Amino acid sequence: MSKESDKIKLAGENENPINSQATSALLNTEQETQADSSAELSDDTWAELRQDWQSQPYQKVDVQALLTQTRNRTFWAKFLLAINILATMTFIVVVIVLWMNNSQDKATISYLTFATIGSVVFVYYEIKIRLKAWKQISASPDLAIKNAIKGIESSINYIRLTKFSCWFLIPAGSWYVIEMAKQNDKSIWFGLIIMNVSVGVMWGITHLFHRKRKMELDKLTSSLSEHDTE
Repeated sequence: MSKESDKIKLAGENENPINSQATSALLNTEQETQADSSAELSDDTWAELRQDWQSQPYQKVDVQALLTQTRNRTFWAKFLLAINILATMTFIVVVIVLWMNNSQDKATISYLTFATIGSVVFVYYEIKIRLKAWKQISASPDLAIKNAIKGIESSINYIRLTKFSCWFLIPAGSWYVIEMAKQNDKSIWFGLIIMNVSVGVMWGITHLFHRKRKMELDKLTSSLSEHDTE
């Protein structure tokens, strides 16, 4: 009886290592399966996040390019301001010389006097527009978008001023062409066509720049608002 018990006991002891090994292998298999599932889930999640990020309407802004563009536009704005100031001073000198020499060309004196007054008013408002923007512009890269917006707003205001001045050039220029044609006994139509076409081309060019600057302003304003909401 004791011999049979010993056999059964030995058989049980021999079976335990096999069962332990099978159980361990089964657990390892389950862990590997769960790890693979987690890895696949993680990959799928990152793929969805990446696709969602790429589909966002956020517009990337090259800060360095924006800073360079703002500096260049500021330079050209100062250059144009200097040109306009120089032209205004030239008008003033010419009118003074004509008046001092008692010139009989009344049409030219009247037209240049009107042009001088208009040029002074134009430069006055141009200086106000430019200085307002330049005082608000900072050299900090963190404010690149805001600086660009201020520069574009200044450019738009200058363009509006230029377009507005065209409406004064048409009647004044037409009057001067007619008066000069009468003095020289020539047809008025050729001069009127040349003058009005020139003013129209100038207005058209400024209008194209106006539309372009408005598109740039809308783009930067949208980028700034998206950046602030993040």
